[in-house]
Amino acid sequence: MWNGGIMEYEFGIEGLDAALGPIPSGTNIMIIGPPMVGKSYFSRSFMFNGLTSNESGVYVSTKETGIKIQEWYANLGMDLSQFEERYGIVDCLSKTLRMESEKQPPNIVEVASAIDMTGISTSVNHFLEDFWRVKQIKKIRVVVESLSNLLMYSNLQTVFRFLHVFTARIKAMDAVGIYTVEEGMHDPATITTLKQLVQGVIEMKEEDNEKFLRVLGLKPAPTEWCGYQITDSKIEVSPPLSKYKQTFY
Repeated sequence: MWNGGIMEYEFGIEGLDAALGPIPSGTNIMIIGPPMVGKSYFSRSFMFNGLTSNESGVYVSTKETGIKIQEWYANLGMDLSQFEERYGIVDCLSKTLRMESEKQPPNIVEVASAIDMTGISTSVNHFLEDFWRVKQIKKIRVVVESLSNLLMYSNLQTVFRFLHVFTARIKAMDAVGIYTVEEGMHDPATITTLKQLVQGVIEMKEEDNEKFLRVLGLKPAPTEWCGYQITDSKIEVSPPLSKYKQTFY
């Protein structure tokens, strides 16, 4: 979507898009919540929804191998093979799981480990340059899953420096970045530090077997908590997401 020459993105989630409107290009968003609330589903759906709209996507995985990511999509009927020219996966795990190198599909690039942030940056930049300059695909979605794994193997200062450059690259390319964080794994000061690098935060939680989310930073005031459900094919967000509190983020 274009608005007066400015690129805009959508989550591709009906209730969320209706309430928030378009996301400006160059936006970086953190998704934070405890395990099993759907952070992976949300971020992966975000990339896939872009691919179905003729955009491109880069997925940085520190939790699962690139092959597993492709299988996850295929098992839910979201076959990535139809978008072979427009997506890439940076695999931070496979090399740590085997002794000998195996040939990967062209859409998957391996780095040594989650510690290899130079390798991650180089691989992501390779995809960005290919999509943006070579293939002339100007709208790009980038997902990093997860920052918590990076913090497990490196200190906060190292991760912050990496993300400072990384998020600036997203902004310069008019892309949108999504970064997942495991709630409860980090002290509040760490989360506060990381939030300095993003423009928006999506908080997710579960109470009494029901899932809720709210969005901060993408509107002048945060949304109220609203319910959501995850099915095999989509995320459904319920009211009152369109109602905003009068406190500011």
